[in-house]
Amino acid sequence: MESRIKDLLLDDSVRRATIFSFLLGAVFTAYGFTSYDFLIRFDPNLNLWDNLWQRILFNSTPMLLIGGYLKLGTASNRIKMIIWMVGFCCVFHVGAWINVWPVILSGQPIVLAYVHAANVYLFAFCYVFVSPPGRYLWYFTMTLFLMFVGPLFIVAHIGNDPVLFKLTINDTLFTIISGVAGSHMIQSIRRQVAYFEIEKEATAKTFLGPILSQAIYKNRQELFASWRGDAFVATLDMRDSTEWQKRNPRAWLQFRQEYFKAVSEITTRYEGYIQKTVGDSHVIDFGIMEHAPDLSELPGIHAELNLAEKRRLERASANTFDALDDIFGEFHRLAEEHFEGCPIFLGAGVDLGVVERSVQGDLQGHAELDVNGVPVNCSNRLQEYGKHILSVLGRAGSLIVVSAKSLEYLPPDKQSAYLEFRTTANPVRNFSNLQVVHYRTVESAENHSAVIQLAG
Repeated sequence: MESRIKDLLLDDSVRRATIFSFLLGAVFTAYGFTSYDFLIRFDPNLNLWDNLWQRILFNSTPMLLIGGYLKLGTASNRIKMIIWMVGFCCVFHVGAWINVWPVILSGQPIVLAYVHAANVYLFAFCYVFVSPPGRYLWYFTMTLFLMFVGPLFIVAHIGNDPVLFKLTINDTLFTIISGVAGSHMIQSIRRQVAYFEIEKEATAKTFLGPILSQAIYKNRQELFASWRGDAFVATLDMRDSTEWQKRNPRAWLQFRQEYFKAVSEITTRYEGYIQKTVGDSHVIDFGIMEHAPDLSELPGIHAELNLAEKRRLERASANTFDALDDIFGEFHRLAEEHFEGCPIFLGAGVDLGVVERSVQGDLQGHAELDVNGVPVNCSNRLQEYGKHILSVLGRAGSLIVVSAKSLEYLPPDKQSAYLEFRTTANPVRNFSNLQVVHYRTVESAENHSAVIQLAG
């Protein structure tokens, strides 16, 4: 958790530094106008344009470029923070040499009375607003002293005005010390807020799952948007769970808890989404969270879109069947661990087709991210149909049944592993159009490395 808190604090400071850089870029340009009125008193030959273009070129433009890089750059936040600290001090140092420090060195240190208040105010605002986290606070302070404060003290001393020299030292040190203390206090508050945010997100993730908690806490609202497209739907069901629960309720409860945990972990690993659980059954979707923006209206892009969709479905297909492999393997391992010598089986059905993902329910009461479509019902019917296949085969075992369409994106060598079963004599309930399904069984529940896969 400590690492996550540090990342959140650094990310927040980089975001603030970005805003501060854009703001400072505008301020430096404005300063080119406002500083002219008092600078001309010390240099009658100075004109407004000379004062302005140097501010724009050497101060405003670099700060805007730094802000743009912080916002759009691909470097880590650590690198971005270092770039901002060094960049800010460099720009501020250069800004002091534009018509201010040369005036002091020419024997007119009184100009410090006009500019020093703005300097210390900017220091204080920088510490409070950006508030570099942890060790970056000390890095920034040391960089500021080396690149600006130290040279400022030297220039003020050369100005040969003891009063202004002492005033400059006192005001600068007091402001920086206060800024460091204030920044440290702000970081402590932000750390507490980050801790509670992480705790709240972790608690929500337990009930919402990784996808919905990410949509809420990382503001990925696109995951809540309605979407329609092809996806894989798998339905899993424990066989005879009621009877097993009656025989040994305590052992069954422990077994069920460990199995459900395994399903959740495996589904997350393979980028799936557990749509719902009913009793001992799961409905799991693959491919519903992996889609790009609709670019179909762009001319000449249809071939690329078709290729991208093919690759998306190939990935979803691999995730679906690999996840089922792991789930069945873990199910058999847990069954043997809790019910040694007792055959406990698992059934599954898989279908591929058009589904619609959308938020269902009352937004003021209870709403949920739901997936609807023919594949949801078909996968359940195929899972049920596995019982009929086993009865025809005259055997018991774990089984996965999938529709023919579900095999299209599997490599040929994996497709050939599935056996064909014709449904003409006993059609799949509600799906009599499925004339053929394919299946594969696990010979023994003890051999959990051999996982069942069924396709149609």
